[in-house]
Amino acid sequence: MTDDTLARVRARRRELLGAAQDDAIAAAEDAFDRPFQDYARRNVWGATWLNGVLPARELALVNIGMLAGLGRFEEMGVYVGVARRLGVPVGQLQELLMHITVYCGTPVGRQAFKAARAALTLLLSEKSHGDDES
Repeated sequence: MTDDTLARVRARRRELLGAAQDDAIAAAEDAFDRPFQDYARRNVWGATWLNGVLPARELALVNIGMLAGLGRFEEMGVYVGVARRLGVPVGQLQELLMHITVYCGTPVGRQAFKAARAALTLLLSEKSHGDDES
């Protein structure tokens, strides 16, 4: 990955995840997980979020659906924050969660709603404390 692409990847990740989440990822990176972080930067952020084939808003919504269906609710919450930073209204997130409930089952839907509520609460807290640059 060129230095220019890496700079674009880092800027996009920070824009979408928010300063607090991005700083936490950077602070946790060490020699052990650096290969994973390099892979994620190259393939997740560089190859998908920057390629422009699907708009970022749609990528965030797709991720929420996939992660909920897989039962990865903590990670799903990250993309709830991304979706809100991209301007997705709360009502559309609720409708997406209802769609997830129908297709993945009520227990998954319940957990998805809980994770989304936690993510939205965290996002509001970050904004009220000025911790988020978005």
